[in-house]
Amino acid sequence: MDKAQASGDVISQGPPGEPPPPPSGRPRDEDRLTRKPLTFWDRIKFLLLLGLLWFVLVWSAMANDPLVGFSDAMRIEVRAAWWVFLLLGLEVLRQLHFFISEHSAGYTGSGPRGCSAGSSGPPTGGSPTGPGSASGGW
Repeated sequence: MDKAQASGDVISQGPPGEPPPPPSGRPRDEDRLTRKPLTFWDRIKFLLLLGLLWFVLVWSAMANDPLVGFSDAMRIEVRAAWWVFLLLGLEVLRQLHFFISEHSAGYTGSGPRGCSAGSSGPPTGGSPTGPGSASGGW
């Protein structure tokens, strides 16, 4: 009995003459057809930052006028700091894009009919009419 049979490597390699079975476990990042999933912290960090910014603006409105209560300061900042809500909406849209690209190979363009499968646009470089044309290129 040789050393490979004694260690049990023959079983993991399969029968002689056939390719070895595919490796099991987590796929490598370069073999993925979808985007690498984000961690929970990466999903919420900008949402939390923008929420905290809005509450700081509400607190600032309360600090500038001691007669303004929390609900009044919130109403003031909804009108004055509308741009924070715009940024929050854009961040939610960005996270939705990331979520879809993590779960759909067709959305990322790496599927069988994605953008990388072919190009319908003009070739990169060279003349639009082809090499050796009478127009002289660009």
